[in-house]
Amino acid sequence: MSNILGLRDWEVSDADPDIRIENFVTARYTIHPNTCTACGVVDELYKHGTYKLEVRDVPTLGKPTRILITRQRYRCRACRATFAQPMAEIDSSGTMTKRLIAYIQENAIERTFTSVAKDVGVADNTVSGIFDNYITALDKMGTLFQTPEYLGIDEIQIHGKMCCILTNVTERTVYELLPSRKKEDIVPILKSLRLPPMVKCVCIDMWKPYKLAVQEAWGEEIPIVIDHFHVVKLANEAVETMRKSKSSTENKVDRISLKRRHRTLLKRYNDLDREGRTRIAEWKVKYPDLIHVYELKEQFYAIWETTSRVEAEVRYQQWLQSMPKELLPWFKELMRAVDNWHSEVFAYFDHPITNAYTEAMNRIINLMVRYGPANSFETIRGKLRYSKRNLRRLSTYQSHMRYDAIGADKLLPFEVLAKGAYGVSLSGTIESLLSQSSVDTEANPYAEFGFTEAELMDYGRKTEELWDVDMNTILKHSKL
Repeated sequence: MSNILGLRDWEVSDADPDIRIENFVTARYTIHPNTCTACGVVDELYKHGTYKLEVRDVPTLGKPTRILITRQRYRCRACRATFAQPMAEIDSSGTMTKRLIAYIQENAIERTFTSVAKDVGVADNTVSGIFDNYITALDKMGTLFQTPEYLGIDEIQIHGKMCCILTNVTERTVYELLPSRKKEDIVPILKSLRLPPMVKCVCIDMWKPYKLAVQEAWGEEIPIVIDHFHVVKLANEAVETMRKSKSSTENKVDRISLKRRHRTLLKRYNDLDREGRTRIAEWKVKYPDLIHVYELKEQFYAIWETTSRVEAEVRYQQWLQSMPKELLPWFKELMRAVDNWHSEVFAYFDHPITNAYTEAMNRIINLMVRYGPANSFETIRGKLRYSKRNLRRLSTYQSHMRYDAIGADKLLPFEVLAKGAYGVSLSGTIESLLSQSSVDTEANPYAEFGFTEAELMDYGRKTEELWDVDMNTILKHSKL
């Protein structure tokens, strides 16, 4: 009978596909051992009975597959030990094939555990356990996430607890998800970045521990930018507060009208249609103070349309001076925020980046929590960090990164030596590094980069795995 399993060295004796439920296949492994697994003696084995073993395999024809195996047992004449026939394609648990494990690992990241479990015919918690072990293995392996040039830091609530998400806001990848947003939990992650000189800017909201964490990890040289969305929304909140206050003094009809049409006041004037602009004109006669606050909000928004920091600061001072004293209380929170974070707020005009991607990831996390309440923090982190999309964008970013655009003095060996990533030869890069070195290169040619020979070897192994760069070549050219 043909080998419908497609597994090498397996012989299928029967296949009984159940049209309604699953595929059942009877098979045996044709490779027999000649060495005792206990004592290592060769050619002293004899058969010692058989037993039936049922294992799960990858879905076939859109249905789960089960393989019924007749497994041989052996006994050693030398040491009298008994053992079962080794089968390379079967997982050590003895319940499923290794390729099914790989299938579950790959699909559990992108899909729900329930849908994957239904495809392969196992329980949800089995898929969850395999996924958890897979993520743990990936973490231990040390996947090489590129140091972000523009780092985004924000918080997200997961199962009632405030967590912290770090992203590469320009390349749109998730760098890390932390179970806490406390400074003492963020600093170690920032310090673990092996290329802090590559970080050009950090974008945060107005949460002081983020600023303190960045400064403690890297000093005060790294520019910090407040996401301007968190600034301008305070202007909208001023309008909303004014509207609610005004509504409380109006009759029922006007109160309902202001409530139902409150989105008109939240929109930019240029984005309003004819009906919206007509409504603003009517309210200007009926509620002059409210529309005056709306106009001040529009003027504040206009500040962010300029490209010069100096001009922006001048326009902000002009905006403050133009505000009537009786309207100052409505913008109290906005003015206090700008005063407390003045340097970081206006740093946006030097580094015009936002946390838009980070906020988008927060929305995705909220959906994952809403539609998968059983998803733990570790599950959400694994699905985000090791998703195909995240790793694919990471790979694309690295493969287009150019050595000459960064400079050898800012790169670690495993990144410098990856010619597939930076487009330079291994020998040429190392010669360039050694020629620039101001230390004893014979003793440790990479001492100026702040790591030891053992660390180089560790990064070399990771380079070999990720970039398919020969480890022997790395050690040869490193003179170690």
